[in-house]
Amino acid sequence: MKCFGLYCVQEFNSVKARMLISRQLIQELVRTSAVVVLLLLPSLAAADPILKREFESTYYTHYKEGKCGENTRELAKRALAKGARISSARVYHITNGGYILSTVFRRDSGQRLPSPLITPVGEIRSEPGIKNFYFHVVLEHEGDVYDFDFGNVPEVVSAKDYIRRMFWEEPAITAYTGLEALKWREKYVVEFIPLESFLEGKALPFEEKTTLKEFFDHL
Repeated sequence: MKCFGLYCVQEFNSVKARMLISRQLIQELVRTSAVVVLLLLPSLAAADPILKREFESTYYTHYKEGKCGENTRELAKRALAKGARISSARVYHITNGGYILSTVFRRDSGQRLPSPLITPVGEIRSEPGIKNFYFHVVLEHEGDVYDFDFGNVPEVVSAKDYIRRMFWEEPAITAYTGLEALKWREKYVVEFIPLESFLEGKALPFEEKTTLKEFFDHL
């Protein structure tokens, strides 16, 4: 008996028998290797370079305050026009059941900066901080989030990092509710819209939704 890693075969004297065993061994190794490759495929997914470049290059110049839906839609359209392969992208529609949705890392909404941040379209004078919305819309592709309201500089981050930093990293007190944002996070709801449906204006019915906390915990 001879062993090759996890595989053991009986020794045979004939050339034909040894060839048969070798062929069977190779087939088994190829089969198991294919399984390993398939298991690894999800981790090989990467951000689309065209989408990332378009987001970073237009973060300041194409931003419209209070227009998260329009910012998201126009980013996707520009990237698609330039050849981005983002058919699997989704849009996160985040709400708080009709109540105020509090973010804690929105651009130019925090404490005053020691010196302004100079951008191609003007100055940003405050750190990222608290901003209240009734809803918020962002683009997600291959687990990365693209949000023009996130921070003061263009930053593509994982969905988990985005939720943590944008919604409940700081125990912020909102101006409208007087409650800690952390206590509200369990009520936040995220609804997932396929990009194609979003671009066609087919926002309802939502195909999938869950609480933001449940989604975060499973990332």
